[in-house]
This record gives sequence, structure tokens and C-alpha cells, in this order.
Amino acid sequence: MTKSNEELSSLQTKFMNFLLGKDYEFLQTIDDSGNITAQKRLDIYKNAFSARFIEAIETDHPILGNYLGDDLFDQMAEGYIRDTPSKFTSLRQYADELPNYLERTNPFSSHPIISEIAYFERLLLSSFDAKDELPLPFSKLTELAPKKWPELTLRFHPSVQIFESKWNSVEAWQAIKKDQNPPLASEQKGVYWLIWRNQERLTQFRSIEKIEYQILIEFIQGNTFSTICENLIGQIPETVIPDRTISILKPWFENHIVIRI
Repeated sequence: MTKSNEELSSLQTKFMNFLLGKDYEFLQTIDDSGNITAQKRLDIYKNAFSARFIEAIETDHPILGNYLGDDLFDQMAEGYIRDTPSKFTSLRQYADELPNYLERTNPFSSHPIISEIAYFERLLLSSFDAKDELPLPFSKLTELAPKKWPELTLRFHPSVQIFESKWNSVEAWQAIKKDQNPPLASEQKGVYWLIWRNQERLTQFRSIEKIEYQILIEFIQGNTFSTICENLIGQIPETVIPDRTISILKPWFENHIVIRI
């Protein structure tokens, strides 16, 4: 790197640190211009910089914002912007680390439901943004030759997301979405949710039982139908395992989330 490039890189780093509130000496390197002081010139950039990121977080997390209220939301956004420099060219990915930030940062970490709501909203965004794939009809499964069933594997639509909630975060999200007061935060035994984007390009989700969750995870991991059935032995009667598994598969095709056999 040439000396001029090193100087430019150093200047850019100092400017970014100033925007993040980490380098107040940078002000000394800027001259006044006419009636506008160096402080005022830099403040214009700093305010615009923060405003764009705050707007992105508000856009991505409207329910979280309502759950927190204005003061806590501002505290969260300012802290996140200060601690998490953008690594992306698109603002769409900027708040990807927000759930982790909330999980480790006071006062939010004292209320785990907050990070869960944020994580749920990020999964909804990921599902909505996923690329298109043509789904398979259920008839493709019923037409499958019996000898091929043991080695059956499934590929799912890119929009498919799986979420395990340990708090009533989804119930709180749903209540706020309906302009209702959210229930008090309460811990719950793992509840599983399937998230996907439908044919009308609307994001949907539904709760699923632990058995469906297990089968879904195993298919995603590349396990075959025979392996999955073997792994269910001891959880449900062995004689009903194949039929029970098929009954779980059928709604996946009806929801258009299977793209390949």
C-alpha cells in the first residue's frame, strides 16, 4: 500500500470511528467552511449515518419496536449501531446480529423474550427474501415406487425456516400484530415453529409437534425415510411409524415447501 493509500485508509478509519462515537479528536482534522463550523459539518454526517441504520432496524423489527417502546428501542438501536459496524453493502442484513446483541447486552439480556422476538422477526425476513423454487405436488410422492421409499430424501424450499421458542415470544408477536396487549413474558418448554413463504409470496408460520420437528430436521440433514423411521422407534408405536410419517409429509406438499424428491 502506498503512503497516500495508507493516509486515505487511516482517514477513513478515523472518520468511521467518529461516526460511531469513538474518536472525538477527528474533529481537529476538519476545517470550518464559511458559516458552517467543522463540528456542525461532521454532526450532519453523523446524524444522517445513525438515522439510516435506525430506520433499517425499525423497518426490519416493527413488532420488536412496539414491544420495547420508544425509549428502550432508541437505547437498543444506539447501542447496536455503536457496537456493530456494518459489514454489508445492503441494509437488509445489517441487523442480522441484533438477536445476539440483545442476548448479551443489559438491560435486554435480563429479559430473554426480547432476543427471541428479534430472532423470530429475522427468520420471517429471511423467509420472505429467499429465492424462488418450483414446489412438487403430493402426487409425486404417491407415485413413488415402493422399493424406492426406504432411500427417499426430500429437499425443501429455500424459504423454510425452523424456530424453537423457549418463551412465549411468538404469542407476544401475534398479539402486537393484532394491536393487542402482549401477554406477560413466560418461559415455556421448547415450542417449535415452521416458517415458509407461500405461493402468494406471503410469509406464513405454524407451530409443529416435536415429532414433526424431528422428522423435518432429519430430512434437512439428508437422512433417508428408512433412517428417520428407525430413529422414531421408541417414541411412537413401531407399527404406525410409516403411516404417521407420511401423514406429516402430506401438509408439507400442500404448503408447497417440498421442491425435490
